[in-house]
Amino acid sequence: MGENSLLSFDEFRDIAANISIGDRLSLGSTARLSWYYQQVLKIAFLFRSHTLTVNLVMWDADTIPLDRIEFFDRNEAILYGSKVEFHTPYFVTLTSLFGCLPKSYLAFTLQFFACSYPESLYLIKKLSNVCPRFEFENEPRWVARVILASTISTHKTLEGALFSEQELVGVTSLMYRPRNQIVLRYLRGGFKGLLSERQAETVRLMGFRHISYENLGQISGHRQPWFALIAYMIKESLRQRLFYSPLWHK
Repeated sequence: MGENSLLSFDEFRDIAANISIGDRLSLGSTARLSWYYQQVLKIAFLFRSHTLTVNLVMWDADTIPLDRIEFFDRNEAILYGSKVEFHTPYFVTLTSLFGCLPKSYLAFTLQFFACSYPESLYLIKKLSNVCPRFEFENEPRWVARVILASTISTHKTLEGALFSEQELVGVTSLMYRPRNQIVLRYLRGGFKGLLSERQAETVRLMGFRHISYENLGQISGHRQPWFALIAYMIKESLRQRLFYSPLWHK
């Protein structure tokens, strides 16, 4: 399924422009539009593809699994969390959208999300309650309007990282049925080169479940130095043990 079969970027840009004009705001950074666009595509694909017998997982293309990760238990997503990825603007937007959020939770920014059919139906219901679909409005255009309108009305701009589809799915899954999150440790973006198989296995043995090459354009063609890798793992091990999301508590 190509992206244009859901929503073309030109259509998305027009929706953003219309919302911006309606709120008497400048559109903001056009460079950021593609970032919001890919989030809309993921949620729209989820809504278009969910069925009673199919659970869906979104996995970021720059992320490589190092160990087995179970995504579902029966007909519910297993909720994982990060102690160090809490980005306040995401939750400010979600609070504005839903009115209130669960009292305690870890960040759901994990480079993936999992969503079962009942949870996706619940998400559709939650969004419909606060932003009903227009007559003859298809799901992708509706999703784009919800995400863009909630972001713009909350922050008065589209500049910066102000909305997260991973936090949206994670938070609403927690609303669907409150349950404990499992802390998931991983390495993201801090590499100086590509890992060898031996280095990747070492990272796995240290308890990190996946790695993300967010700076692939800078490190392509280079090998990760062992000393830098060990220092990075020690730093992240300490950071992910000591820090926690501001809204999380035992």
